[in-house]
Amino acid sequence: MSLKNTFYWISLAIVCFVSPNAYTQSTDSSVTFNKKRFTLLATSAGVGYTGGMAVLASIWYSNQMSGQFTFYDDNKEWRGMDKMGHLFTSFEVSSGAVRTLKWTGSTKKKSILYGGFVGAALTIPIELFDGFSKEYGASWGDAVADLSGSVLVTSQYLLWDEIRIMPKFSYHETGYAVMRPNTLGTTTPERFIKDYNGQTYWLSFNIASLAHLQKFPKWLNLSVGYSAKEMLYATPNDNIDNGFHSYAQGFLSLDIDFNRIKTKHAALRALFRGLNLLHMPLPALEYNGRNGFHFHPLYF
Repeated sequence: MSLKNTFYWISLAIVCFVSPNAYTQSTDSSVTFNKKRFTLLATSAGVGYTGGMAVLASIWYSNQMSGQFTFYDDNKEWRGMDKMGHLFTSFEVSSGAVRTLKWTGSTKKKSILYGGFVGAALTIPIELFDGFSKEYGASWGDAVADLSGSVLVTSQYLLWDEIRIMPKFSYHETGYAVMRPNTLGTTTPERFIKDYNGQTYWLSFNIASLAHLQKFPKWLNLSVGYSAKEMLYATPNDNIDNGFHSYAQGFLSLDIDFNRIKTKHAALRALFRGLNLLHMPLPALEYNGRNGFHFHPLYF
């Protein structure tokens, strides 16, 4: 559903460049609650989300709604790549909400517990639209992925008061989209969102903070990646029926945690937040069941 994906990416862009604080910054106990900031935040978020959902409903669902709520099991589609996207989006929106609530002077506990589940609270209702749609149906797998992203944020803030493990994203052009452009995209921006063959989702671990290595570079991460190839159709059986054989890929690589690079410049902090969504082009070791191990001098 490309329109939903577009909605998610727009939400990510807003959170990335509007939310104030970086992951590693904690609320100073001397900061008092700022009612004006909180009111501005609540009003802007409420109006923006309501407007966005109204547009999504009118454009995407207006002629599809039925009176019956149904579920649709899509867990075998696209080898789970879409579920990784749900987790990634929910995580980033939730972590942005925690940072923003801290910016208002809310207590650490309220910022974490309320902000930490914003990602799931904003994305799961879209499944309700799907549930009442004649063509789709609610996906419990999507909802679990949405909730998992929020839990990943909340648990880390409760445990460490910072993010040490984060999902990331990378993309490269493939030759699959030209074979089925209506589904996988006709332009690079469309393929960025729709072509799962070119997408890789990573779980990036900050080595210094997790291993308590004081002299280790604080910005260096170890990343585990997941992707899949030869997916012209959603399910493995549809791919086989059309002469394609999809397969999953695992990756091991290093990465950079830009939020741990200190700077006093607001513009640079915003840029670093944006870059921190992405896994940087670095050497990577791949393993897949078809070709075994393969080393990439540079993988993105």
